[in-house]
Amino acid sequence: EGLIAVAPATRTLDFDVEGMHCSHCRQSVTRAIGDLPGVASCDVDLAAGRARVTGAAIDAQAVVAAVVALGFDCRPTAG
Repeated sequence: EGLIAVAPATRTLDFDVEGMHCSHCRQSVTRAIGDLPGVASCDVDLAAGRARVTGAAIDAQAVVAAVVALGFDCRPTAG
């Protein structure tokens, strides 16, 4: 019999990102997170200092590390 492939469930995680001041900062954070394995999309809100990451296999620690490597503070949003 044939096997049925089941796609992993998509989830969304929010992160607080501090230290972004301009659209270049936003683009850098978006690119760094978007290049991570398992990330399907990333929406960074400059004014709110937030990043919303969607994907099937998001590694929250990798997201934080990628953003911190750019010189910004980052942590998962509480709640």
